[in-house]
Amino acid sequence: MTEFMTEQLVQRSKTIKDTLLKVLIVTVTILLAPMILVMPSLFLLLIIIIVVDVYLFQRMNVEHEYLYSNGDLDIDQIANKQSRKRKFQTNIKEDMDFMAPTGAPELYRFQNLKKLDFSTKTPENKTYTMIALHKGQKVQVIFEPNEEILKGIRDLVPRKIIF
Repeated sequence: MTEFMTEQLVQRSKTIKDTLLKVLIVTVTILLAPMILVMPSLFLLLIIIIVVDVYLFQRMNVEHEYLYSNGDLDIDQIANKQSRKRKFQTNIKEDMDFMAPTGAPELYRFQNLKKLDFSTKTPENKTYTMIALHKGQKVQVIFEPNEEILKGIRDLVPRKIIF
C-alpha cells in the first residue's frame, strides 16, 4: 500500500452572527466607559471587559485544517493562527458510513443527527457531508475537501462516496 497524505487549510468566513457579536461587545464597552466618571470603581470592570473583548475578537478568527493520511481524517480548529485544537478525528474505512455533497437526497434520512460544521460557511463553496462515528455516536460532518482529499477517500472506499 502506498503512503497517501495531504492537508488543506480553510479560513472560516465572517458570519452575520460574528458581526452582531462584535457590535454588541463594542457597544457594551462604549456604554460602560462614561459610567467611570460617575462611579470610578467601575474602572476595573472596564479593563476586564476590554481584555475579554480582545480575547473574543481573536477567537472569532478561525481556520480549519483538514489532514488526510492513509484513511485517517483529522480536522483541527486554529484560532487566530495561534491555538490549535483537534475537533474531529475518524478512520474513513472503519467509521464513515458514506459521504455526499451537502444537500444530496441520500442525506435526508440523517437530518436529525448532530452537525459538526468545519466549512468556510461561504454559500458558493461546494461542501460535502460525511456521516461518521464521533465519540460513539453518528454525526454529520460538513467540510470542504479539495480534490486531493476527495481522490484519497475515493481510492480507499469508492462505494462510500457519492458524487
